[in-house]
Amino acid sequence: MGPFCLFCRPKPSLLDGAKVTYGGRFLEEKVEEVKALMKILPVFLALIPYWTVYFQSYGDWWKRSF
Repeated sequence: MGPFCLFCRPKPSLLDGAKVTYGGRFLEEKVEEVKALMKILPVFLALIPYWTVYFQSYGDWWKRSF
């Protein structure tokens, strides 16, 4: 933040609108837990195709094509 923004608050994210503070109906902790889950979810979703390819490479599926 620059020197001209003395009383600025950080811009709320899309999920922050669900907090009680912003007029939503969910507690602060629950919204923060969902935000943390959304940060690590791409890592777990990337593991699905990785392990799929990994296990296929050790199978005998390629021998059946000859």
